[in-house]
Amino acid sequence: MTKLYHHDPLRTVAVGSLPTTSQSALGAPTSPVDAVTVNRAMDTDKGRLQISKSLSATSGNTKQYFTRFVSPGLNQTSIAANTWNFAFACNTNIATSNFPVTADLGTQVHVTVYVWRPSTGAKVADIFDGTSSGTTFAEPSALSTIKSEFGTFTGSAVTCQIGDVICQEIYFSCAPTQAATNLYYYDGTTETNNTNTTVTNHASYIETPETLSFVTSQTKLYFHAANSGLSNLPTTEQSTLTKTNNVDALTVNRSMDTVKGSAVASLSFNLIATGAQNNYYGRFVSPLLLTDVFGTTINANTWDYCFGFNESGSADNFPCTGANQSVYVNCYVWETANGTKLGTILDGNSDNNFDEDPGTGGNNLFDRGTFKGAAVSSITNTCVIVMEIWFVVSPTTTADVDAFKYDGTVDTTADMGTQASPASFIGTPQRLAFSGFGTPQTVLIEWEEA
Repeated sequence: MTKLYHHDPLRTVAVGSLPTTSQSALGAPTSPVDAVTVNRAMDTDKGRLQISKSLSATSGNTKQYFTRFVSPGLNQTSIAANTWNFAFACNTNIATSNFPVTADLGTQVHVTVYVWRPSTGAKVADIFDGTSSGTTFAEPSALSTIKSEFGTFTGSAVTCQIGDVICQEIYFSCAPTQAATNLYYYDGTTETNNTNTTVTNHASYIETPETLSFVTSQTKLYFHAANSGLSNLPTTEQSTLTKTNNVDALTVNRSMDTVKGSAVASLSFNLIATGAQNNYYGRFVSPLLLTDVFGTTINANTWDYCFGFNESGSADNFPCTGANQSVYVNCYVWETANGTKLGTILDGNSDNNFDEDPGTGGNNLFDRGTFKGAAVSSITNTCVIVMEIWFVVSPTTTADVDAFKYDGTVDTTADMGTQASPASFIGTPQRLAFSGFGTPQTVLIEWEEA
């Protein structure tokens, strides 16, 4: 089964666009809480702290639109027909608001769930857009009290593509007879799979008995040429490796964040010796982490590591020697409050899924691979993620130049595909958020598969 929990951070996609109008059979809402252009996240992780959306309903305000939630990109080509669950919490201050349903006229809610294709900016098909099943939803039994709601709807089968997303619009068709304040609650930690139970910190969601597969990265950190604006960052490399050569000075801290670049940059090394060597290219630092959104632990996960490169010739053995090889990774969490390393995600070899240029060299290629990251706990809002770029190589020539390429505009190239403007990055399936430099950077950017 798969549960998709509703979250407050915004969702965007690396390529294409998400809905900007309501796709419901109810039509355009009259007084939406969120603008219909807003797309918030839903994923398989529970939230941290309950959020509410408040709608000031007037008599006759039958189209009550709260917001839209969007899943990560799908990693499958069909969704099966199933009976889905819909669990949420709500509150109203006046009985005649008839929210979320009118108890004496039936206990069903309107449900709008559909598949959207970002690459074309269009709806693929409805999973369900209509009245829920049975008579399981009800008006809250106590006014101004947060009550749970739980029911089902019958979802249709949908043929989709990798990278499509599931959307749910929180849109109720009610029959208020006087002004009222209606609230929808989500992003909490507690599930309540029944109706009319008093709840706190509620985790609202939709659920299908099917196990859905999603593209890997929920948080992608793109590398940038610009320096980080933070203080108390590393002034020397933090790896257990002994450096042979370096490209950037060890005091340089470049930035990485959830936004792709605009122009490709290079860190290039002129080979000066043959034989085994540990070459340090540079360091990239994230914005400050926001623990209120994801908690105080970076989970143990398989991370994506995707980058552009160019080796002048096959004798360079860069970024590795041959196909299906590892590259070296040094990724860690740094505490800027005291200028020390808090914990290591990985200081060692990646998985064996990186490749050297299969030709004679000289190509601008995009290498996709993964590494196993350990958990790091006790994270605070003054911590950052740091990625050092290392290549352990054994060139047999000194006549060439090997370049690590990044800060470009494209990250959808297939593994070892030619790419002139690579948006190189690391990515984790965990939902992370960052404070930026004074502005919360809680946008979630998804990997669109080639």
